[in-house]
Amino acid sequence: PDTLYWLVLAGSINLGIVISIIVFDADYMESELASAQRRYARLQQVRRGQFFAPKAKQLGRIWTLPDFPHLKGAGAIAWRQTTGTMRSMPTTLAVLPVLSIVAGVGINVSGLGEAGNIGIAVFVGVMAYVTLLISNLIQRNFRGDLEFMEVLKALPMPATAVVLGESVAPVLQLTYIHVAMSLVVVAGFEKPLFWASTLLVALPFNAAFALAHNLGFLLLPARVNFGNSGDIVAAGKQMISFLVVCAIILACLVVGFVFGAIAWVVFAQSWWAAQVGAAIGLWISVAVLVPITAGAFNNFDFSSDMPG
Repeated sequence: PDTLYWLVLAGSINLGIVISIIVFDADYMESELASAQRRYARLQQVRRGQFFAPKAKQLGRIWTLPDFPHLKGAGAIAWRQTTGTMRSMPTTLAVLPVLSIVAGVGINVSGLGEAGNIGIAVFVGVMAYVTLLISNLIQRNFRGDLEFMEVLKALPMPATAVVLGESVAPVLQLTYIHVAMSLVVVAGFEKPLFWASTLLVALPFNAAFALAHNLGFLLLPARVNFGNSGDIVAAGKQMISFLVVCAIILACLVVGFVFGAIAWVVFAQSWWAAQVGAAIGLWISVAVLVPITAGAFNNFDFSSDMPG
């Protein structure tokens, strides 16, 4: 009798455990499926560079940007990218100016503001360096739209409009950061307008920077893939693409420097004239990069150039 009692008790316990497993496993499978779907969506966002995209749902229903001018379709693409930046990267938009503020405070503390033109030259260099540091966080361009390249190619608009539309959001984001840095620096010196004049160079530099990144990606497309660290080919393409981008930016800076130096000499060593000349040189570089990038976009074949 005792043996039968313990057998029934053990069997009941085992049966209860099995039933519990089946019941809980049903919920677990559903929750695990939902979790897997969220992880997959997150991975897709990371591959497009949208690192803070989960917060987009909170902001997407609250506000939206006004429509941009059409401009042969460039305005629609720019609106989409800019809205996506504001919705999906609020943390980045809040953190990046902190880096700029730290750099600005460092310039204030170092006393470069009293060094005249040399101080401003260093400040411009710091702005360019900060831009390079945060370049990987700026993904609202062709790299972020890699999954939609086929759609972009099929749109009834000129390639130039697509290129310009894909470059607006990075330019606005970089300019936003540079303005934050400039405000901190300006607040510490007696000639704020003199220091604020560095923004004359910031906008064309940012435009050249965005176009260089788009061109480098179109020439050597590489997918951001954190799940396969052993993909040496993809890593090599990313490195070569980065070197190409750096070479393009350096060429643009050389053109800007030449124009700025000429203006400096012609207008009796006027810093304002030098900055205007540098800005003109950078805008000329931008005007040259736009058709080159448009040509690279036209030559992009999503059937063969799409990275795996």
